[in-house]
Amino acid sequence: MKKILLFVIAILSINIFTQQAYAKTKEFSDLSTKNPHYESIMKLVDKGVMSGYADGAFLPERTISRKQVASIINKEFPQLIIHPYIDVNKLADVPKNDSAYNAIKKLYKSSLMSAFYNKADGKSYFKPNNPITRAELALIISQAYGYYDYYGDMKQHKFADEKEFLEQKKMINALHAHKIMNSFPDNTFRPNEPITRAQFASILVRAQENMSEAHRQMYNLAIYKYEEPKNVPLPKGVTNAKALKKQQEALFKDNLKTKSITVLKGWRNMFVVDYQFSYYIKLYSERFNLTEKEFVALINRLVETGEVYTGIIDDLNEFRMYYDFEDGRLYQKEPGGV
Repeated sequence: MKKILLFVIAILSINIFTQQAYAKTKEFSDLSTKNPHYESIMKLVDKGVMSGYADGAFLPERTISRKQVASIINKEFPQLIIHPYIDVNKLADVPKNDSAYNAIKKLYKSSLMSAFYNKADGKSYFKPNNPITRAELALIISQAYGYYDYYGDMKQHKFADEKEFLEQKKMINALHAHKIMNSFPDNTFRPNEPITRAQFASILVRAQENMSEAHRQMYNLAIYKYEEPKNVPLPKGVTNAKALKKQQEALFKDNLKTKSITVLKGWRNMFVVDYQFSYYIKLYSERFNLTEKEFVALINRLVETGEVYTGIIDDLNEFRMYYDFEDGRLYQKEPGGV
């Protein structure tokens, strides 16, 4: 009797699951489970990242606009790294009352998306309603999700049309190597071809599922909440950044003989602009015998408390690290330097 009851429950569970899956399909009159992008589309719909239209259609073959992509990536990364010197108000075709204004502002100021300069009138245009091209999406996905062939050591794919995208070659090659974006049967990449909504869904899901833990942790850095280092608040109980720096320097230098000091100034500059800090998270967490998550938590603690951290590097040497609230840099030193 017990076995029969369990069997009946199992059958009912399968039936309910199947009904739910098909119920989702029926929400979109033009989306079949046989569509090769179906699973990716439904994953993003479940997350609230993409949706259908009022008439019940999804329109998988419709192109996706630059404005729509900006909105989706902004949802994915609410703590995008913003550069204060980039003025979004210079975009002639993005008014503040545009529904995607904030998203476009974030993507533009983070350098993930760029504008088009018109020599005739001297103005810059974002072209929000233009379909996004494969090359434009490759740039966004590569940087936002950490797919970049920093040193050219990945297996190089020889595209038949690569002369058309020499500037983006490293990023596109990295995406191809990770099977995020593929070449066509004729071995072309077709950089200027527009992306459909269905294609975008599959590319985005593949990028999400293959993103490294180090790059994922990069977006948890507390410093990214502030557009400029000078905006980072001083620790509780501290009123003077110079006085704090003197205390930090005294602890930093105490009983640790070294000929060099490594200044990780790039964490607000070079690493941030090129979205490369995830590389340093991986590198230093391994050297400090920490997980990527622990290393990010350590940096956040230094920013929050102003403490000088002492630890062991490479299982042998003592090292120290602190955050300078005056210049917005992370200082780290060890015997002999790195």
